Amino acid sequence: MDQSTRVLLCGDTIITRALDLSEKSLLAGVRRLLKSADVRFTNLEAPFNGYAGSPNANEIIHLSTDPEMAKIVAELGFNLCSGANNHALDYGTEGLLRSMNALKEAKVLYAGIGHDLWQASRPVYLDVSGGRFALNRLHINHGTWLASGQPGTRHRRQTGRKSAQIHRSFYCCPHTF
Repeated sequence: MDQSTRVLLCGDTIITRALDLSEKSLLAGVRRLLKSADVRFTNLEAPFNGYAGSPNANEIIHLSTDPEMAKIVAELGFNLCSGANNHALDYGTEGLLRSMNALKEAKVLYAGIGHDLWQASRPVYLDVSGGRFALNRLHINHGTWLASGQPGTRHRRQTGRKSAQIHRSFYCCPHTF
C-alpha cells in the first residue's frame, strides 16, 4: 500500500463569478492538477459574504464575493483553505459568519477563522490515504482580527509568539515534486 501524500499549495484565490469547469474549458488542466493531489490548499483572499454586513471603516479595500462561489472552490478541487487574512473581516462579523457558512455548505475545510478565539485557534484535520493532514492558520499582517468572544480571525499577536514556527519539514526531490 502506498503511504505517500501529495500536497498542492496555492496562493490567494479570488473567485468573483461562475467558471466553466468542463473538460473543454481553459481551467480543465488546473482542475486535473488539483484533483491529482490529496491535500489541495488555498488562501481565500475574498470572503464569501455577498457584501453582507457593514464595511469595516479601518480598511481601505473591501473584498467580497457571492457565497455561491464557495461551491466553485470545491468544484475546482480545493479541500482545505485559510480564511485568516486582512480581508476576513472587511464586512464585520456578519460577513465573516456568512463566509464560514458558505464554506461549510460547500464542504471545504477551513482554519484560522471561527465563532470565537478557541474555534479560530483550532487546527482543522483532513484525512487522506497517506494519513492525516492538519492546518493551524493564523493571520500575520495588518487588518482587523478577533476580539474576545466574537467571530473573527486568529492573529499572531494572540499566540504569544512573534512568528509561526515550522516543527517538521520534508524534502521533495525535484523529479517527484
